[in-house]
Amino acid sequence: MTDSYYMKKALELAATASQNGEIPVGAVAVDNSTGEILGEGRNECENKGSPLLHAEITAIGSAAKKRGSWRLFNTTLFVTLEPCAMCAGAIINARVSRVVFGAYDKRAGACGSAVNLFSLTKTHTPEIRGGVLEKECLALLSDFFKKKRFNRQNKPELWDLYDKDRNSLSCTHIRGVPLKEGTFHTVIVVVTKNSDNRILITKRSRQKNNCPGYWECTTGSVLAGETSISGACRELMEETGIKRKKEDFKLIKTVRSESSFTDCYLLKTDVNADEIKLQKGETEDYKWVDREEFEELQAKGKVFAPDALQYEGLKSLIW
Repeated sequence: MTDSYYMKKALELAATASQNGEIPVGAVAVDNSTGEILGEGRNECENKGSPLLHAEITAIGSAAKKRGSWRLFNTTLFVTLEPCAMCAGAIINARVSRVVFGAYDKRAGACGSAVNLFSLTKTHTPEIRGGVLEKECLALLSDFFKKKRFNRQNKPELWDLYDKDRNSLSCTHIRGVPLKEGTFHTVIVVVTKNSDNRILITKRSRQKNNCPGYWECTTGSVLAGETSISGACRELMEETGIKRKKEDFKLIKTVRSESSFTDCYLLKTDVNADEIKLQKGETEDYKWVDREEFEELQAKGKVFAPDALQYEGLKSLIW
């Protein structure tokens, strides 16, 4: 039997993992003398709640049980993705003679892509071959993550709800559905101000249905299960690419409207141009403005209405 034959067996296991919502990685351990498959494994971390249940670990464990020894001399482990450091350690300890993998893993591969764990030990060094049915292995992984991103992007946005005194109602609300009277959710506004006394404003994307092309500070809703300050950090990072610690944000005012509590944060920081990464579909331009420039835009009706209303109560705190 060829390496491709056994890799196809590993791909079948990886496909099953994908169907179960796991990262699609499959592995088979094979006796080199007889060609018998001694053990099989697929990723099961999510469904069984264990970080240890990588495909390689399960395949090695099954093979050792079948052989009646933890020493897997004269065996080959076929796996669809380059083993990580944990699995490479298990390969060394099990004395697996040969490792054949499909897709290279530049982020975490321990067979040479991110690190070569086998070069760091004198205990045991298996023979390594990578890239077997690489396109098929990569396609399975790519398809899985594309679907995962699509599901995440199209998942309805949920908000935690509060009463008029901001006590939790212990329930969530789907964005886009009208809020019941007397219920509120949390909105954040982040005013990012640099040492030149200028604030960062972004232009709302023309793809947005609501007020495209208007200027605004970072604004967004806090998601279910998220704290206000965590929401501020996330919204700033998503809309502008700027990452700052929670302690850098200062809550300067909270305003209650008909349907929300708006927490207004001031972030004093200098930002390098290469830090700015605008969120496609949300923001399409940015600039730093002083008080006069911002108020001129406001007077011309070019500032997003909620920001313009809130500004009157914030300007003394901002400037």
